[in-house]
Amino acid sequence: DQVRRRMRSLYESPEVPAFLNQTAQALLDEGRDSYRRLLLSRRQLIDWGHDTLMFCWRGDRILNTLSVAFADQGLHVGLDGVSLHFQDVSLDQVADTIAMLAGTEEPDPVALAASVQTKERDKYDQYLSDDLLAHAYAASSLDVPGAWDTLRHLSAHSRAAITDTSYAPGWDTAAGLEPTARRGEPGPYPRLGETGFAVIDLETTGFAGHLEDRVVELAVVHTDPSGQVTGSWSTLLNPGRDPGPSHVHGIYAEQLRDAPAFGEVADWLAARLAGRVVVAHNAPYDLAFLVSEFERADIEPADWPVLCTMELARRLGRTGSLTLSACCADADVASSGA
Repeated sequence: DQVRRRMRSLYESPEVPAFLNQTAQALLDEGRDSYRRLLLSRRQLIDWGHDTLMFCWRGDRILNTLSVAFADQGLHVGLDGVSLHFQDVSLDQVADTIAMLAGTEEPDPVALAASVQTKERDKYDQYLSDDLLAHAYAASSLDVPGAWDTLRHLSAHSRAAITDTSYAPGWDTAAGLEPTARRGEPGPYPRLGETGFAVIDLETTGFAGHLEDRVVELAVVHTDPSGQVTGSWSTLLNPGRDPGPSHVHGIYAEQLRDAPAFGEVADWLAARLAGRVVVAHNAPYDLAFLVSEFERADIEPADWPVLCTMELARRLGRTGSLTLSACCADADVASSGA
């Protein structure tokens, strides 16, 4: 546990240990970029395609105990470094199982060990009876009190708190509204029905905003608290490189030659987003790109409260597909020229 917590503190710190060589420093920078891009400072459950990743920053024995407990509930789960990897399991299924397990009594470690199919760990384990093998596995590989303490911690708040560790009482988390962690002095709390929205969308050169990819176009639409549009802006951006998949976003190099760089519009964009709930479809993707672009421009990104319409659609369960076009069709919103 102490090692994992130290790992997390290093990801959230600018400190570079003096003993790291150049390669290790580059790997640390890459890890910090991924940590920031995936918003791991405030999320413990991550959508990963059809899978779900869980980061709870606990030691191997606790992670192993959690994996055994989840597997005992029929979930396909394995250890993946610092995370638990749930295959073909949705974020909602994981969250529901966390809440269910947290409400049960701590199981007997030997009884839990008995559910593990392959318990042989040491040289002579093959000669042990099933009962002795279960006792040995429970003693060497399980930490039931630590695992159930972790489950209770995860389920102590609402579903929003499970996926956003910076949840603070008093924020309105209805319908997927999730506050980001705040640096410095906190601003006014956003309230559904009282705070206006800034809806954003980006076109990018690729998916690796923390590495070489850049934003080539952005749009912002303001609405009042009821959702009525009050203003809209858009601009092309010169990424300082090729525009990437032009066949996807329809933007070509010649269109970008005279476009401003992101740094030239950063202050303008910050003003468009200030004091509003920032809305995007698959918000973690868009916000990770914006954070990277602001940081490249040497500007500290603000800590916007965020509403993700993809997460909203998931929670409402209105449509089988979470694509923007499917959500528009479900909401009877006309969409053309996508």
